[in-house]
Amino acid sequence: MTINTESTRQQAINARNASRSLNQLSSADRTQLLHGIADALIRKSDLILEANQADIKEAEQSVLNGSLAPELLKRLRIDDARIASLADGIRSIAEMPEPIGAVLVDRELGDGLHLQQVTAPLGVILVIFEARPDALPQIAALSLRSGNGLILKGGKEARRSNAAL
Repeated sequence: MTINTESTRQQAINARNASRSLNQLSSADRTQLLHGIADALIRKSDLILEANQADIKEAEQSVLNGSLAPELLKRLRIDDARIASLADGIRSIAEMPEPIGAVLVDRELGDGLHLQQVTAPLGVILVIFEARPDALPQIAALSLRSGNGLILKGGKEARRSNAAL
């Protein structure tokens, strides 16, 4: 496993730059990327499951010594069915209508004055989540579809699973 030594500031700058790059892609390009991610989840499922099993083994010891709540152990588990469900969910997100540039309001306010409310990406989103590695691909897919940069902070209980994902 690789340890990320990048500063928080640099991560934010990279996420902002990624957001700007995403905004340059067409809807079809982002759709294609999402389908590629879904396919990769299936293709790499053995690697993901192996990493998840290592996290579960460590977490079971933490439950036994009282340093981890048993509920978190249940959320940590990933299996083949969950990976297939995640891939299907990402494919569904890929096929959603284009979220960037949709006109929500279009009004003529007066002579030469026109008002439009148009959807736009937020920029960079930070998401902190616990022992829920299945949240990572879901959040990433939504962020990619909506053209937002993303910084994710997963729980230490799922560090191997998150790295594999």
